[in-house]
Amino acid sequence: MKASSDPLLAHTVAGLLPICDRREPLRVLVASLALGGAERIVLEWLGSEAARKRTIELAVLHPRRIGWTPPTGIALRMRSQQTPTAFLTELAVQWRTARAPVSVHLVNDELIDILWNAGVQTVPVVHNARAGWRNDPVRWRPAQVPLAVACADAVRQEMLADGCQVPVMTLRHEPALDPSAIDPALRARLRAQLRVGSDTLLVAAVGAFKAQKDYARAIDVMRHLRRRREAVLLILGGALDGDGLAELDRVVSRACAAGLVDHLRLPGFVQPIGPYYAAADVLLNVSRFEGFSMAVREALVAGLPVLATAVGGQGERAHAGLHLLSPDAPDALIAAHLAALPVRATLTGESLPRAPRLWSLTTAWQRPGTRRVETLFITANLNAGGAQRSLVNLVTQIAAQHPLAVAVCGETTQTAFANTLAQHGIELSAETSQALVDTELERCRQMLAARYPAPSADLRERARRQRFLAARGFSSGVIARALAARDD
Repeated sequence: MKASSDPLLAHTVAGLLPICDRREPLRVLVASLALGGAERIVLEWLGSEAARKRTIELAVLHPRRIGWTPPTGIALRMRSQQTPTAFLTELAVQWRTARAPVSVHLVNDELIDILWNAGVQTVPVVHNARAGWRNDPVRWRPAQVPLAVACADAVRQEMLADGCQVPVMTLRHEPALDPSAIDPALRARLRAQLRVGSDTLLVAAVGAFKAQKDYARAIDVMRHLRRRREAVLLILGGALDGDGLAELDRVVSRACAAGLVDHLRLPGFVQPIGPYYAAADVLLNVSRFEGFSMAVREALVAGLPVLATAVGGQGERAHAGLHLLSPDAPDALIAAHLAALPVRATLTGESLPRAPRLWSLTTAWQRPGTRRVETLFITANLNAGGAQRSLVNLVTQIAAQHPLAVAVCGETTQTAFANTLAQHGIELSAETSQALVDTELERCRQMLAARYPAPSADLRERARRQRFLAARGFSSGVIARALAARDD
C-alpha cells in the first residue's frame, strides 16, 4: 500500500522553516574515567547526547590504566605528557570564547582556578557529602559559577549551610539497567568461579578502597553473619592511591584476625560489573558518608536487595528493595538483617524512569548575545488549528513593541501561518534538527514493528495504526514515513 495514495494523512511541508540550533557544544571536564559512580554518570549523560549527534568535548585530567570506555561520537581529550596546569591552561585558551559554561566533575578548586582566571565559566558538580568534598563551595562566585549541582538534596543543604553564594540545584541520576545483571547463566558461571555454593549468601560491596566505604566494618558484620549462616563477602573495587592501599591492608588484616580469609573475595575493579550483580544476593553499603550512591542505584535497578546506612541522600528516592539502617546500628543487627535474606532463585531487573539528558540543562545557561529576545514562544507546529491561529494573532499584534521569536518543535503541514509570521518580520525557526527527526523515525518504526509485525491489509487497518502511533506522540510526518516503509 503506497503512502501517497492515502488522502487522509497530511504531509510535512519540507524546508518550510530554517533549522536553528542554538545549543552550544557540551564541554565537560572530569578528573578521570576511573570506575566510579560519578564517572559513570558523566558517560551515561554524554552517551545519550552523542546518540543524538550533539557536539561534545570531554577533557580528562588524569589517565587511568583501568577505567570506563567513553561512548563513540565524543571528542576526547586525555592529558598525557603535559602537567595538569599546562593541560588546563591550553583548554582555557580554547574554551574562553564559549558562551555556555563547562560542566566540571571531581576537580579541585585550585585547578578550576586556571579556567576561571581565563574567563571560562563552570558548573561544578558535587558528587559527595561534605566529608568527601574536593571543593569549597563558599569560594565560588556567580561571575565564575552561574550554577552548581548537587547529587542529592542532603548535599545541597550542606552546601547552602556552609555559605555557598551561587544557585545550587539537585539532580539525582538513575543508572541504566545492564542486561548482564539479570542473566542467570552469568550468575551460575561467576558463582562457580568465585567458589560460592548454591546455598551460600553472596554479599557484595562496591567501590574503591577508601576510609569512606569502611570495608573493615563490613568484615565485622560478616563475623556476626557467619555465626548465623554460610556467607561470603565480595568487594568489587581496588586501590586508587596510597590511602587506598592502606585501607586495603586494614581490611585484609581485619579479615585475617577474624578468620574470614576463606570467606572474602577481592577481584579488584571489574568491568563490566553487571555479571557480579547477577551473582550476588544482596548489596551491603556501610559507608560513613555518601552523596547519592550509584552502586546502590545500580543494584536496585538490577533487582538486587540493598542494605545500607542511612547517610547523605541514600533515602531521598524510596525503593521497596532498599533497607536503611542507622549508621550507629550495631554490627550484629546489620548481620541479623542479612541473615534473614534468601539466596536469590530468580533475577528480575527494573526499568526505572530515567532522564540522563537533564544534565545538559545544567549547562544551558549562556552569556547574553547581541540579539535581544525578551520572549520566546514555543509551539509544537504551525498547522491549521485554533491554538496556532491564536498564537499567530498574538505575536503579530505585539511584535512591534516587544522583542520576540517563535520556535517550532515539530513538523508543519501547511504554509499559511508561517508566511504570515514572516510577512510581519517575526523571527521564526525550527528547533528540530534532522538528526532528531531520524531518531524519532527509527523509534516510530520499532514501536510499529513490535505492535504490528505485518504490513497493513487495508485502509481501515492502516488508520488503526496511525491512531496508535499518534497517541504515542509521533508527528504525522514521522508516522507517514514509518507506514510507507512498512506498507510499500
